[in-house]
Amino acid sequence: IIRNNKELSDMTIYPLLPYIRKFVQKSNEKGMLNLALEIMNKATLSQKLSIMLEGGKSILKKDISQMIKLAIDVESLTFKGLNIGAIFLHDALTDLALGLDLISPLETFRNHIEKKIGVSAGFITKNVHNFRNKVDAKGWNDYLVMASVNASGFFVNPSLEVALKAIESPGMNFIAMSTLAGGALNPEMAYQFLGEKKNIKSVVVGMSKKEHILETVNMINKFIN
Repeated sequence: IIRNNKELSDMTIYPLLPYIRKFVQKSNEKGMLNLALEIMNKATLSQKLSIMLEGGKSILKKDISQMIKLAIDVESLTFKGLNIGAIFLHDALTDLALGLDLISPLETFRNHIEKKIGVSAGFITKNVHNFRNKVDAKGWNDYLVMASVNASGFFVNPSLEVALKAIESPGMNFIAMSTLAGGALNPEMAYQFLGEKKNIKSVVVGMSKKEHILETVNMINKFIN
């Protein structure tokens, strides 16, 4: 739709990789190889040959770093030619790596997105405090993170107070999600609360009706600069 509509040509999109539900379901149905081949149908012949060559080498060498890059290349084919603002890693994988105390896969993702694709790499997490502690210890700075934060503490781990301390500390670009607490908060209450916090300049919010869009966007513009 975006590619075929001139009115949308300036739209900036922020992909989230991978589509976990699709990967789990289709990999069980078809296997990972067939799933990768299905995604690669969207690629040109030269893109397919390049990906298959690099992927074959990484599998033979059991090179996990290269296999991560291969997965990124395959999954990002869908967005070729579009105006991309950043590419985010799904929280299931971000938090799995953190839980296993493996920062290197996150570093591989960040470096590959920023150096090869040329856009910012972002990370979604269910625990921004834990994320900051572990990546700051590795010397990271000026990184992009998306996590839940809202006035009721819905999906905010380990607590709203601890998460806000992590968010308000310098060195991280932050995007707030679950801002309406699953519909429990009205937009005015939600965004007045977020507007009072340091370092919250961007939000993610689901909107399904025109009146909801108008009300929500007005409140965001009113309280968040």
